[in-house]
Amino acid sequence: MSNSPTIPQQKIDEALPDLQASVSMCFHCFDTLLQNLRLSYPQLHSVLQAQNKNEKPSFLADLGKEGVKCPMFVTWEKKREQSLDDVYDLRGCIGSLSPLPVATALTKYALISALQDTRFNPIHPSELPMLRVAVSLLVKYEPCQTAYDWTVGIHGIIIQFTVDGTSYSATYLPEVAQEQGWGRAASVNSLIRKAGYAQQISPQLIESIQCTRYQSSKHKMTFETFLQCLEKQDLVAMAACLEKACLSLLKQSNQQYSNQQQVSQAGCDVL
Repeated sequence: MSNSPTIPQQKIDEALPDLQASVSMCFHCFDTLLQNLRLSYPQLHSVLQAQNKNEKPSFLADLGKEGVKCPMFVTWEKKREQSLDDVYDLRGCIGSLSPLPVATALTKYALISALQDTRFNPIHPSELPMLRVAVSLLVKYEPCQTAYDWTVGIHGIIIQFTVDGTSYSATYLPEVAQEQGWGRAASVNSLIRKAGYAQQISPQLIESIQCTRYQSSKHKMTFETFLQCLEKQDLVAMAACLEKACLSLLKQSNQQYSNQQQVSQAGCDVL
């Protein structure tokens, strides 16, 4: 996650506190990614139907009304190979801390997080069977009384402070502190460093921090569940063909990697 911009309170108030991430939002992310990939890969182009641009995505019904705005993130994860405990590694995560229209932002960030997160290569169709997507809607923004006025595992926080005329800000999503095993003090100290402040962290600095807490409504979906959703929509044949095409691409990708390994090792002495 990148350092967060300063967010005016009126912008925060635009987010709806009761908005919930849903199955249909995750389904839309997979569908959006597949529609993009089908343009470049014949195996997918022959299986998938072209998206009807006039047809409204099903997740719009979850919003309650048109024009709903909310800060949000889309996260892609990839199941670790030969993992018995369904361990997933981050594959891409992009979003916005400023409220944006969910109806358009979900499509935008589904693709950007999958294909343009500079920490990773763009997602390849061969990875689809191992993917899981998560939609996080950031809700219930509240100003904190102090930098420690929040709960690990429930709240994400945005910190903002100024030192010698230079402004600093950064955020951690609600799951970060718990996943890292941090308490509130360790989380705030880490955020201060993330914001780019390299000097000593004094009690006076901690007291000067403006802190905003928020919560995340999060829903996850695996590619396997996406296929099951297709089947429930009477698209059993499409789901079966799509799964077959992805497995074929995975086999092809593995074979290419094996061939590259053999070429790179040719002529090398093993000590």
